[in-house]
Amino acid sequence: MKNQISRLLIAIITVSLTLQLGVFSASAAENTKLPFNDISNHWAKDNILKAYESGLVDGFPDGTFRPDDIVQADQFIVMMLRAHSVTQNGKTEFDPSWYKYLKEWQPAYLNKIMVTVYQQNFKFQQATTGYWAKPFIDFIYETPFIYSDDTVFPKNYDLYKKQIKREQASYLLGLWFDAFETSYQIQYKNFVLSKADIKDIKSFGLNESTYLGQILISGLMNGYPNKYFYPKRYVTRAEALTMVLRLRDASLRQPFKPSLTGQHYIEQDGQVYLFSDKFKHDTYKKFIELSQLHVKSGYVAQDSASIVSIYKSKDDYDKYIFMTKMMRFEDRPDDEVTAFVGDDTDRTIGISFPELSKFTNSKPYLNALYELLAGKGKGVELKSKVDGFISKNSPETEFTVNNKKFRFFTSGNRAWISLSY
Repeated sequence: MKNQISRLLIAIITVSLTLQLGVFSASAAENTKLPFNDISNHWAKDNILKAYESGLVDGFPDGTFRPDDIVQADQFIVMMLRAHSVTQNGKTEFDPSWYKYLKEWQPAYLNKIMVTVYQQNFKFQQATTGYWAKPFIDFIYETPFIYSDDTVFPKNYDLYKKQIKREQASYLLGLWFDAFETSYQIQYKNFVLSKADIKDIKSFGLNESTYLGQILISGLMNGYPNKYFYPKRYVTRAEALTMVLRLRDASLRQPFKPSLTGQHYIEQDGQVYLFSDKFKHDTYKKFIELSQLHVKSGYVAQDSASIVSIYKSKDDYDKYIFMTKMMRFEDRPDDEVTAFVGDDTDRTIGISFPELSKFTNSKPYLNALYELLAGKGKGVELKSKVDGFISKNSPETEFTVNNKKFRFFTSGNRAWISLSY
C-alpha cells in the first residue's frame, strides 16, 4: 500500500501533511468518477481535473481536494515552481521544455537557474528539519525572479508563512512573467489599467502598474464580473491552482484586450506599443519607410517600437541580441546607425551612431534621417554641424537648425543628436 500511495502522490501544492495541504490516496476516492469527492459542482473543477490528469495535483487522505481552503505565500511559491517541473520515476526536476524555452528567451537567466539548482542541490523537496519551505524560498532568491531586498517580499521567512492575498499573488505572478516570459511596455500597461474599469483599484497597497497591468494583459488573473478585483481577499487552493496553471499553459489564459480606437500605436511581435502623440508615431513609421527606401544591404532591425537600427548583417544583429541577453554588453557588435523616438512622454526624436561608424550600408539612410530631422532642405547643414562637433570632440552642445532645437552629446563611443519638439 505504501508503494501504491507513493506512485500517486503528485506535488504541485505540497508534498506532505506537514505542509497542511494533505496527500491523495486512491482508496479514498476509487469508487467515484472524480478523483476528489468535493469538486463536482465547483467552478474550478475543470482546472483541478486538468492538473490531476497531467500529474500536477494532490489532495487529502479522505479523498477531498478542499478547493476553498486558503493557501499561504510559501505554498503559492511551491506551486509556481512545481508548475514548471515534471516528475518521473519519483524524481522531480524543472521541465526540460521550459529550460529549452529559456535558452531562447533569456539564456543568462537559464544559466543562473541551472547553477542555482546545482549549487543548492535543489530537488523540489521540503526541509527535513526546521522550516519546511526553506529550500524553495532560498532557491527563488538566487534566481532573477525576485531579490532579497524586494520591497514587497524581502527575504523574510515569516512573510511566507502568512496567508496570501490576491494582490500579493498577482505581484508574484507579474514578477515571474516579466522575468521569464514577456515584459510589456509601461505605457500600454498603464493604458490597460485605465480601461479595465476595476472599481477597487485604489484598494491596492502596491504600485499596481508594475504588476497588475502585466497580469491583466497576459490573462494570468482577471477581475470579477462585478468589476471588482478584491485585492485584499485571500487566495483559495482552487484559485491558486488556476493561476499557476495559467502561468505554465498559455492556452488557459484570459487576456484583457481594450479597444485601441483613437490611440497612436503599432503591433509588433504580438505586442502593442503606444506612442504618446501622433508626431512620434508618424516619425517612427517614417523611420521605417526611409529604411525600406534607402537601405539596400545590411540588416534593418526594429526593436521595442522606439528604434530602427541598421546592422552589417542579420548575424550581427542576432549576436547583439544574444550578447544582450547574456549581459555581455562589451561583446555586442555595433550598429551602423540608429533612429529613435523618446520613451513614454519624452518629446524627443533623433539619431545615434558609433563615432567610428563607416555607414557602409546606411549612408543614404543617414542622410535621409538628417533631412527628416532638419526639414526644408536643411539636412546637409545639420550633418555638417554634427560632423564638426565630432571632429572637435565637442562637449554637450545645444544648437538650432531651421529654427529647431537640437542637442549633441557623446556617451561612450556613440554620438547622439536629439530634436526636441
